[in-house]
Amino acid sequence: IDLLAAEAKSDPDPNPSPSPSLSPAPTLAASLNRTQMNPNPNPNYSSPGEESERSSVLERDVQQLDNEIAALRRSIEKTAEARTAAFLRSNPNLKPNPQPIPSPNPNPSPSPSPKPNPNPNPNPNRNP
Repeated sequence: IDLLAAEAKSDPDPNPSPSPSLSPAPTLAASLNRTQMNPNPNPNYSSPGEESERSSVLERDVQQLDNEIAALRRSIEKTAEARTAAFLRSNPNLKPNPQPIPSPNPNPSPSPSPKPNPNPNPNPNRNP
């Protein structure tokens, strides 16, 4: 019997079934918290005060994200400049391009209209 007990301890069941007592049961406090978080049963309705507060919070969040994006862009530019300088220092035979690479034109000029056919077929019923 001791041998069987030792085997059972060393070889646990590979597919143990979960015990029903281990599953979390909803509590009254959790239900109350959900009700307090959303006391209005209609999620599409909000009072004008809530709407104004939500709008100002969103505007503040957008401004903060804009500031973070600007800071990230500056950081990327500084990193690119530093890496370029380090690369050029480690490769003295390379020289930096003194002229900046032109950026693509965001509004390209419209393509020229097709030229008229210089030899229009004088007789449309006749195949050339």
